[in-house]
Amino acid sequence: MENAGLMVQIEAERKLTRPDCFIAGLQEENTMKNNSYEMAYREARAVLFRRGKSVGRPITREDGLRQCRVDGFPMTDAAVFTEAWDQRLAEELLRERIPPAVFEHHA
Repeated sequence: MENAGLMVQIEAERKLTRPDCFIAGLQEENTMKNNSYEMAYREARAVLFRRGKSVGRPITREDGLRQCRVDGFPMTDAAVFTEAWDQRLAEELLRERIPPAVFEHHA
């Protein structure tokens, strides 16, 4: 009987350390980060709108970058964050979303 309990415990521990469980955890973390990022992006656009700026709908360009027009000028996410708040906060938001190596390469 003790062996059955031990086997159940070993199986449970094995399931917790399986790569697919680890990957699922990373995917959940990325989803939460993406949701936070998207909420910040929507808030930045709302801030610009409340300041009286004309804010268009975001579109994704062929190269994968998102843009929206603000007062007729196409702006990337970084530009929207900077215009709504400041460069430091924009960089912080982008750094949380983009892996550091990619961010530093484009900075």
